[in-house]
Amino acid sequence: MNLGAEPKKVVALSALVVAGGYIFYTNVLAGPDVDPRKTPAPVPPAAKSTGAPPNIKRAKVQVRGASQEFRPKLVQPLGERPNYATVDPTLRLDLLAKVQSVEPEGGSRSLFQFSAAPPPTGDPTKPTQGPIIAVERKPYGPEPPPKPAPPSAPPPPPAITLKFYGYSTPKADGQKRAFFLDGEDIFVAAEGELVKKRYRVVQIGVNSVIMEDTEFKNNRQTLVIQQEQAG
Repeated sequence: MNLGAEPKKVVALSALVVAGGYIFYTNVLAGPDVDPRKTPAPVPPAAKSTGAPPNIKRAKVQVRGASQEFRPKLVQPLGERPNYATVDPTLRLDLLAKVQSVEPEGGSRSLFQFSAAPPPTGDPTKPTQGPIIAVERKPYGPEPPPKPAPPSAPPPPPAITLKFYGYSTPKADGQKRAFFLDGEDIFVAAEGELVKKRYRVVQIGVNSVIMEDTEFKNNRQTLVIQQEQAG
């Protein structure tokens, strides 16, 4: 039996056991590698329940020279300070009037206007008014329907063509009878009777007779007696 080669086998076997144990620990027993710098800070329970942002303290950065405040001071020497006891407080109106009487020099252009409006023409005392243009205003919406034409007056009733040329009063009944002529036809009718089945005799007078056309409502005409022409 060769004992010189066994220590080398023991060392190799030990190395294999250590490597296998390390691989088993890293793959099975150990958790995932987490970088502590990238791990977010835990949120307080109060912020989780109320939804308020966490109280983050910001570092105070001191700005160089920000605390220094500029405070100008006007200090006059004692010899240059005015003596208010000897100052005359009287207002010099003559000097003020002299300053106000000085006429301003220079142009009339304003520094705040790029261009000035042209001067007005015409009489400034009379108000200016442009031409009056009549504008026809059309109503909104659809056009109204045209107005209906006014009803035309009914035509006048036709004239009665009968000619009244006399009357008679018989002694028996004392009722007047009028004589009418229509062309060559002669008609005799008393008051209340019809002539040609259309014209009613309303009243018989000495020189005229009142006739009514029954085909038209309220159509009464007066026929004047016709004088006989001398043959």
